[in-house]
Amino acid sequence: MEIIFKQNSFLIICCLCALVLFLFSSNVNQRSRWFLPKQTLIRRVSKVTEEKVDCNLPLHLNPLDSSIKRFIKKLPNRIQCIGKSNDSYYYLYGAGQQGLTYVDNSGFLITQKTKLNLNCFYQSFDRKDGNDTQLEFGKSSALPSKLNLNQLKINFVSVTCSKRGKLVYKNIHFYPSTLKVENSNDTSLNNDNKTSVIILVLESLSRLNYLRFLHQTKEALESLGNGLTKIADNSYPNMAPLLTGLRPYKHEFPMNVNDDKGPYDELPLIWKLFQKEGYKTSFIEDLNEYTLFNYLANGFVKEPVDWYPRPYWLQIKDDHSFCYNFRPQVELLLQQKKLFLRKFKSYPLFAFSFYIQVTHNDFNNAQMIDSHYANFINEFKKQLNTSIFILMGDHGNRYGNVLTTFIGRVEERMPLFAIHLPEKLLKEQPHLREYLNINKNRLTTWLDVHTTLLDVVNANYSVVDTNKLQRSYSLWKQVVPTNRTCDQALIPETYCVCDKRVELNTNDSFVRNTSAFLVSQINELLSKYKNCQKLRLSNIISAFQIMPSNKVFEKFKKSKTYELT
Repeated sequence: MEIIFKQNSFLIICCLCALVLFLFSSNVNQRSRWFLPKQTLIRRVSKVTEEKVDCNLPLHLNPLDSSIKRFIKKLPNRIQCIGKSNDSYYYLYGAGQQGLTYVDNSGFLITQKTKLNLNCFYQSFDRKDGNDTQLEFGKSSALPSKLNLNQLKINFVSVTCSKRGKLVYKNIHFYPSTLKVENSNDTSLNNDNKTSVIILVLESLSRLNYLRFLHQTKEALESLGNGLTKIADNSYPNMAPLLTGLRPYKHEFPMNVNDDKGPYDELPLIWKLFQKEGYKTSFIEDLNEYTLFNYLANGFVKEPVDWYPRPYWLQIKDDHSFCYNFRPQVELLLQQKKLFLRKFKSYPLFAFSFYIQVTHNDFNNAQMIDSHYANFINEFKKQLNTSIFILMGDHGNRYGNVLTTFIGRVEERMPLFAIHLPEKLLKEQPHLREYLNINKNRLTTWLDVHTTLLDVVNANYSVVDTNKLQRSYSLWKQVVPTNRTCDQALIPETYCVCDKRVELNTNDSFVRNTSAFLVSQINELLSKYKNCQKLRLSNIISAFQIMPSNKVFEKFKKSKTYELT
C-alpha cells in the first residue's frame, strides 16, 4: 500500500503518471534526430531559457534498475498458440498459417480443399442498429469455395463445418466490405495536402517498459526521442482528453452526455473533424468489455467511424486466452488495421487502435507482443513513413508488487508517447521537429496531444508565440514553458511527478510512528464495515519526504509531505 501523509491530512494514492514525448524519424541520415545545433536552440527559445524550471521530471531512470529486477520475468517475444493434443481436427485452423477458411486481401472468403467430406455453412452478422453490444445475424447458407464478401456487403462472417453431424471447425472472419472506395480520379477529393494519422495504443505501456522489453519494435522504428504526464487514473479518463480535448468528471462534457455511462455520440471526438475533411476513419479495440467507451458504459448508438470492427470482438467474447483458433489475438487486431490501411491507401486516414488484452495485468507481458508490432511496422513502413505515426500507452503499469518501488510508481505515471513525422511534412514545415525536440522534456499532457492533432485537421502548422499560460499547447509549433506546473497543466497532485524525493531511514522513529498512526486511521475508517479485517503494520519498505518543486503546488507550501510504502 502506498500512503501520502500531510500535516493535518492524509491521502491514499491509487495511481500516478507522467507521459513522455518521443520523436522518431524515418530519415536515418539526419545529422541530429533529437537536438538542434546550439545556436538554433538559443535563437528559438531565448525567452524561455531564462525561466526557472519548476518541474523535475524523472526522465533518466534505468529500466533495469536493481530495485525492480526481482519483478522481471523472461518471456517469449511473441505469443505462442498451441493446439490441444486431444483435438484431432485442430490442424484445420492452420496453426499459424492459412486455415481451412480465410479472407484474401481482395475480400474473397476462400475455402481450401480437403480430403475430409465436410458440410460447411456461413452466416453473416453485424452490429444491431442503435446498439453497441448486440448483434444481428443473416441466414445460414452453404459455403462455396469462393465467396465475394464485397459483392454481398458482408463485414463479418461466421463459418461452421461438420463431419457426420459433429462440429469439427468454427471460425469468424472480417473484411471492411461496406466501406465505399470513391473514384481515385475524382479531383474533388483534393487529398494531396492531407496527412494521414495512424495511432497504435498499447494498454499500460510505460516509456521505461518500452525500453525494457520492446527491442524489436524499437529497432523497427530506427530512432526515438523523449517527454508528457497522464492526468487521471485509468484508460478512459486519459484517452477521452486526447480524443475530445475535454476531461470527464470535470463538468466539461456536453450536458447531454453522461460522463459515466454514455452514450458518447455527442462528444466532439476528433475523428469527426477528420471525417469532415474527407478522411477515412477507424477505431479498433480488442477486449470488448474493457474498451474505452464500453467498460461499464453504453458506448455509441451509431457507428462512430467508418471501420468499427467491434462486432467481431463481441462474437469471440467467451475466449479470454491470448489466442483465438490458434492465432494470437493481437495479430487479429493488427490484421484489422492492415485491411483498413490497404483498402484506403490512396486516402488520408485517421486510424486509431487500442490493444488491451496482453499488457493490461502484467508489465512483463509486453515482451510477448514485441515481434508482432515490429513485423507490422516493417510491413507497412512505406505507408507509415508518409503518415504521422504515433506509438503510445494510455498510462503505465497499474498492477503488481513492482508498484512498491520508486521506479514502479514513476512508470505508472509515465506512459510511452512516440511520434514520427513524414519527410514531406518536415520539408514543408521544418520547425515541427525543432519544437518537438524543445518540448520533449517539458511537462505536457494528453490535452496537449489533442491540440497538436487539431493542427493536422486544420492543416495549420504556423508557429505560435507562447506569451501566456494556456490550458494546452501544440507541441510542434509552440514552446511549452519550463515553469509550467502540474496545477497549470491540470494534472492532479496525485499524478504529479515534478516533486523531488529525499529518502528517509525506515527505522526512524518519526517514520515508524507516522506509519502506525496511518494504519490506525485506516482501521478506524474500516471499522464501519463488518467484513473488513483489522489491519496491522507488518513492514515499512520505503519512506520519502516529498519536496515540491517551485510553485508546483503553492497551496501545500506550508505543509510537509511524506510517502510511505
